[in-house]
Amino acid sequence: LNAWEWASLWCFIQDLSVGLQRAFYLLDLEPEVTDPPDPSPFPDSVEDIRFSSVTFGYKPEKPVLSEVSLTARKGSITAIVGGTGVGKSTLMSLAIRLYDPDSGSVEVNGKSLRDFAISDVRVNVAIALQQNTLFAQSITDNLRYGQDAIDDKAIESAARIACAHEFILELPMGYATELGERGGKLSTGQKQRLSIARAVLRDSAILILDEPTAGLDPVNAHNVREIIKGIQNETTLLISSHNLGELEDLCEHLVILDQGKVRFRGAMSEATQQQSEVTFELSFVPDGLITSL
Repeated sequence: LNAWEWASLWCFIQDLSVGLQRAFYLLDLEPEVTDPPDPSPFPDSVEDIRFSSVTFGYKPEKPVLSEVSLTARKGSITAIVGGTGVGKSTLMSLAIRLYDPDSGSVEVNGKSLRDFAISDVRVNVAIALQQNTLFAQSITDNLRYGQDAIDDKAIESAARIACAHEFILELPMGYATELGERGGKLSTGQKQRLSIARAVLRDSAILILDEPTAGLDPVNAHNVREIIKGIQNETTLLISSHNLGELEDLCEHLVILDQGKVRFRGAMSEATQQQSEVTFELSFVPDGLITSL
């Protein structure tokens, strides 16, 4: 080998060494969330999901959530409203046991999520994120992702519920249409409807929608709200948003988060009587909505 080849080999070995050190470090990490020794069966019928005095921080000295309590019940829609960084996404992470609370508990039908197998929790809680994860595969593959046993009839049914069937048929190859990188061939509204269809297809007892109407034009936002109304009866639904006005005619119950704490919890009608629209561009809560809890 000449000097250049030796140098290239040495660089390769160095890169390989760093990569292996990182891999072994990750393999040696103990998971923060583990299954209980004897997991309880997840309930066949979910009546509610409850956050009871939940406090959590990614660093113990900096809590993201502080003494948060709220309940979302089957057949109703609960809105969690607040600005960027107030803890809405963290609540979602706790609902699927990506993390456990530092104190307090997250419960389904009065039983802590810690008592269930992690896999059971994640099968029964579905999240449709604002930033939709779509792959450069067909629509069918994207909707079926992770659920190989799902047949085409179920996929079409979920697409119809999410009002996606019509635009899918207008695509060059229908359900077989390849979406391109990150679903680049679709509009924002179409991506959102596919995200909802994927969540519906999971048939989960608890459904969390993250900013479901963000970035949509008024027509598509209205369509998505109608979709949500159509699926609420058999599901425990939570919607995360920064804009109260978009949810006024949709949600029965409202929780306002600010700086990791609940500033309002009650009926949506009560909040909208005090202020018709609240947009959280900054971390604040209107004086009229602050209550002592």
